Amino acid sequence: MESRLGYFLFNDETDSGIIALYENQSLDSLIDSFLEEYAHARCHHLEDTEDHSEDPDHHGTFWGEYGRLQKAAREKPWY
Repeated sequence: MESRLGYFLFNDETDSGIIALYENQSLDSLIDSFLEEYAHARCHHLEDTEDHSEDPDHHGTFWGEYGRLQKAAREKPWY
């Protein structure tokens, strides 16, 4: 995974995906990495045609979903 803390890989043939996370992270970092990859998974088939940012993987729809997941995760006790 080189410099990544995780990634989401989608398989078009099976219409399914996998989230992989680098295991040598603190719990807080692991949760944050999972939430980011889960946001990628939830937005995989969505295209944000209004967003003209330099980074097509992190478009407005992704950031909205990621923010929603972050807010929900902050309300959950993880310890």
